[in-house]
Amino acid sequence: MPDVTILVDDDHLAAIDEVAAALQRAGLRLGEVLPAVGAITGSVDDPAVLDGVEGVAAVEQAQEVHLPPPEEDVQ
Repeated sequence: MPDVTILVDDDHLAAIDEVAAALQRAGLRLGEVLPAVGAITGSVDDPAVLDGVEGVAAVEQAQEVHLPPPEEDVQ
């Protein structure tokens, strides 16, 4: 299940908790609601289902970063 960050559009920032509730009804497993930055985190089976929720400006899937072990030479 991919982790996602949902950006809330400017018109819905004051209602970010209602957007979070709508996202949960659409299938989001809620992580955190971050009103100061206008974002909501969580995980969902199919991130595409969140695009149609009112108040959603963008849905971004989390990226993984892999770093070499500390004992490896720096390239």
